[in-house]
Amino acid sequence: MAQQPTKTPRRKPKPGDDKGKKFKKKVSPISSDRVVYVDYKDVNLLRRFMSDRAKIRTRRVSGNDVQQQRDIALAIKVAREMALSPMQPGSLHNVASHDAVTTTKKSTSVIQPR
Repeated sequence: MAQQPTKTPRRKPKPGDDKGKKFKKKVSPISSDRVVYVDYKDVNLLRRFMSDRAKIRTRRVSGNDVQQQRDIALAIKVAREMALSPMQPGSLHNVASHDAVTTTKKSTSVIQPR
């Protein structure tokens, strides 16, 4: 006859276990600032919801509810399309200086006549 595996007794949860912890709900910056309408032209508000790699932060990280996250995502995508917000990673820090650099560069190559 084959022996049946014995069940291991369940251990009692210790006071420091994660099961007893209650997590504090994050408060959305939209709710705390009492923003009525998320505008794609408000780049400073939209930057709060973007990572330094120019990715849209998740609801879990930002603390938004479903409708707020949809509005934020749509506004960020429109701002990217209108070139108000960067699409490339690492360019959040140099948005203002990028315009100054590109306008001051001049072509130094000269076409030589033959």
